[in-house]
Amino acid sequence: MAGVGTRSNRGRWPKVWAIGLLGGLLGPVWLSAHSPDVSGLIFYEEQGQRYVLLKSALTAFEGEINYRFGKEAYSTPQEFTDLVVQHFKDQCILVLNGDTVHWSEVGVHLGHETSLRATLDRPAGPIRSLFVRQGFFANTPGNQCAFVLQGPDATSGQWLLNEYNEHELHLKADSGQWVQTTREIPFGFWVAVVLILSIALWMGVRTFRMG
Repeated sequence: MAGVGTRSNRGRWPKVWAIGLLGGLLGPVWLSAHSPDVSGLIFYEEQGQRYVLLKSALTAFEGEINYRFGKEAYSTPQEFTDLVVQHFKDQCILVLNGDTVHWSEVGVHLGHETSLRATLDRPAGPIRSLFVRQGFFANTPGNQCAFVLQGPDATSGQWLLNEYNEHELHLKADSGQWVQTTREIPFGFWVAVVLILSIALWMGVRTFRMG
């Protein structure tokens, strides 16, 4: 492995069922886990605490860190890990019931298939709405991330995050099911559109009359 080496973090990672769930739900997509343009993000609950688990090839992590910080920004596995954590906190956003989640603990396990686990800063509770943006690998051409949701609030589900949906997903709970919703466009946006169209129409009419 180029650049950073490996280290062990046994005892800090989810139980086997969480990893098995991720692999089972993703199916053939997860078979390409060592491909730098494929990643997986699972949101799950264990013993009353909620976590997110991000997994992809080490080369994918290296590519993003090198792109943002440069290859000279680290010389040890720990320095690389610190940059991974920083990039994750900057690029991965989770909003539950309208409140942005902060991560109380983030750990990284380096290997050919690298994993990052982050602990949510709040205890488990009913989820009415969820927004997630997974922009960690946004600079990797053609990247796609399978987002897997598993918990007691609603049935499990999986969705694909990529450049076509700007790596974002909006969900709401409805009768025990997750329903995907579109992002609301601020009223001010439509006011600006109407204003611009009005000005364009006025200029067009004026030009026509002058001609």
